[in-house]
Amino acid sequence: NNQQRSLMLKNKLESCNLVVTSYEVLRSEVRALSKIDWTYCVLDEGHLLRNPKTATARASRQLRARHKLILTGTPIQNSVNEIWATFDFLMPNFLGSSSQFSKQFSKPIMKGQNLDAGAADIAIGMEKLKLLHQQVLPFILRREKEQVLKELPPKIITRIPCPMSSLQEDLYERFCSNQQGQRSLSTLNEMINRKEASTFNPEVLKALLYLRLLCTHPWLVRAKDKSKGIQTQD
Repeated sequence: NNQQRSLMLKNKLESCNLVVTSYEVLRSEVRALSKIDWTYCVLDEGHLLRNPKTATARASRQLRARHKLILTGTPIQNSVNEIWATFDFLMPNFLGSSSQFSKQFSKPIMKGQNLDAGAADIAIGMEKLKLLHQQVLPFILRREKEQVLKELPPKIITRIPCPMSSLQEDLYERFCSNQQGQRSLSTLNEMINRKEASTFNPEVLKALLYLRLLCTHPWLVRAKDKSKGIQTQD
């Protein structure tokens, strides 16, 4: 039965100095693997843990180890909650519970990154993001390919000009011609000339976010413009 199988596997594992396995085996044999006090536990493809509700993430959290390490080639991009999910395996409760982390960091950071965010929300989001960086960066080691693989050729960056559509041009001109857009761009130019790019104020960040979304696709900003009564032509 499963209990006998787990006991046999546990006895076999305890005689090994090193065990290399897959997430599939981890999920199916977590009963045996979680009963061993490992010295080191190293998980590759760490992005698979970013959703704490998956079977893989739940199984990994049952492992007991004195030292834990996660390897990943995929940086955290889409959600601040991915940071919590990663550290929930590495250092449980270091960032609090999921609800505590969401209240303290996730919600204010994402609220400050919304297109409709006000100056106060953007400032709060930036402050929370800075505080989160201070907490987690001491435990993150980043190694770029240039440091690891010396035989790789230099990176080749190819820039392909992509002209804006008529709708994008219309929205861009409207943004640059209104008072708020002109003030934000003027402030941005002054900050760049003074080399103070690291101290962007909220209005400048909001303008840059708008322009980035506009360059990606006009529909990302058109809904907001329509809600303000701005008429555009397709």
